[in-house]
Amino acid sequence: MSARLWLSQLPSSDPTFAPLQRAEWLSSPEDWDQLAFWHRQAVAEAAWGADLDVMEGKARELRDLAARLADRADDPADVPGVHAAEMEALGYALGLTAARVAIRTHDSADLRAVA
Repeated sequence: MSARLWLSQLPSSDPTFAPLQRAEWLSSPEDWDQLAFWHRQAVAEAAWGADLDVMEGKARELRDLAARLADRADDPADVPGVHAAEMEALGYALGLTAARVAIRTHDSADLRAVA
């Protein structure tokens, strides 16, 4: 059992998720669904104990893949695939950032409680 399972219990109103909440107002409903899905995926991976540095590597790979797809897109039919890759990369990065912030806040609170 992961020591970070508490991450999966954070309410969507938690301040850690403020960037995702702001993205909801700036995006279309379709983009929001993708962003939120990949955000939840990253938070779930962190909650189940994934190594945050490994997750950082995955976030970089997703971003690089989206950039490569965008560079090679020469047909209008490629646009939806590029856009989906960008939403995946952005949502995952937002989720990883939220997980890092929540873990840091949680660990700091634990240290203050012990002191």
